[in-house]
Amino acid sequence: MTKDEKAQLVIAQRYLKSAVDYFSCGRVAEGVACIENVDVLIDVLLALRDRREAAKTK
Repeated sequence: MTKDEKAQLVIAQRYLKSAVDYFSCGRVAEGVACIENVDVLIDVLLALRDRREAAKTK
């Protein structure tokens, strides 16, 4: 895992913590937005991993 990927995981973790905070105080729209951001980050990380693995097999 690269430093950039680790940094993106830390960002995803922060978004999840923020989502919990927003949901607990009733700010549902903000919580949903945080969850959507996490979803995008995870999709990017998975795509990067798949691309790196495909490059290794060539």
